[in-house]
Amino acid sequence: MALKIEDYAMIGDCKAAAMVGRNGSIDWLCWPRFDSAACFAALLGEAENGRWLIAPKDEPIETLRCYRAGTLVLETEFRTNGGSVTLIDFMTPGDRADLVRILVGRQGRVEFHSEPIMLRYLASAWREPDQGIWEVRGERQHFVHSKAMAWVAFDRAANEFAAEGAIEASRHWRAVADEIHADVCDRGFDRDIESFVQAYGSKRLDAGLLLIPLVGFLPATDPRMRNTVRAIEKRLLVQDEFVLRYERANPGDGLPPGEGAFLACSFWLADNYILQGRYLEARKLFDRLLSRRNDVGLLAEEYDPFAGCMLGNFSASLQPCGFDLLRLESHPGDVPCGGSRRAAAPGDASNCASRGGAGTLNGPTGNANQPFWFLEYDFCAAAGGESGQSSKKNIAA
Repeated sequence: MALKIEDYAMIGDCKAAAMVGRNGSIDWLCWPRFDSAACFAALLGEAENGRWLIAPKDEPIETLRCYRAGTLVLETEFRTNGGSVTLIDFMTPGDRADLVRILVGRQGRVEFHSEPIMLRYLASAWREPDQGIWEVRGERQHFVHSKAMAWVAFDRAANEFAAEGAIEASRHWRAVADEIHADVCDRGFDRDIESFVQAYGSKRLDAGLLLIPLVGFLPATDPRMRNTVRAIEKRLLVQDEFVLRYERANPGDGLPPGEGAFLACSFWLADNYILQGRYLEARKLFDRLLSRRNDVGLLAEEYDPFAGCMLGNFSASLQPCGFDLLRLESHPGDVPCGGSRRAAAPGDASNCASRGGAGTLNGPTGNANQPFWFLEYDFCAAAGGESGQSSKKNIAA
């Protein structure tokens, strides 16, 4: 049963918002945008409708809440018989949608538990067709990008369980990840054109395929990805700079032909160049994209390569875009030939890969503000919504 509405607080990143209950449960979240499908919806039903609970195992004696001054960083302090702990929740603006939850031990010893009720749902939902990363208006399809992002959730879940010593759970979710991986490689790769395709049974291409090596599904140097990048360059790349979301004559998207190119797709191509060791091409493409900024240094989400003008909104996610590219190009020897450019377990909504279970939070010795750990999700689009991966990291005091 959902809490009273006054027992919820809101956090957000200007593109989406979450409702966090006094009990430490995120009961509502549409991701990555306000108009996306809900990934947590317990606010309108029961826990099985999706939530992410982090709370003490014992009933708190007192719960205090506040926002940090001038921010949407929410702090919830749980005081129990054994001690006290503060749960810090916020969402980060940027080129990826991040939901960060930090637990800070304050005093004593507090046992807590986490319940992200998502993986069980995704274990069956990944088999279903969806609208894909671009939310096309036509019939649902088995989009390759969506399946790959579902794989991300189970891959990160398996890694997280293994890191925590939960071998049985790790093997269980690894088996699901392996099944998805085999399915995508078998049904999502067209051997006639030697490329991954937009959806199972299709011959069309999709810029979302460029994310496959960025999340570690396959190395960028895998022959299948090299061929896919070449096919995208041939069929989706305009003027050697602008990557279309998918082929213009797409009868299933419900849109008239002639939309502009989404600039994020071109940055994904530059990332692939980096991971394939094509540094000069990456630098050239990156510089050309930056040259399209307006007089105040901003990029719109789309660009019309034929009219030579920007289209659509000025998305906050595009403005920091490419800084990782600069860093990677400056240190090409540090760039792996596949896998995420971020830490081994960041997290791409209605699909999450955090570990549920119990733990013990010990109060710090000599430092009352020592953080214990945090969980982070950063999401890309996936089946019916998004998929996530989690990480547990120590924070320096």
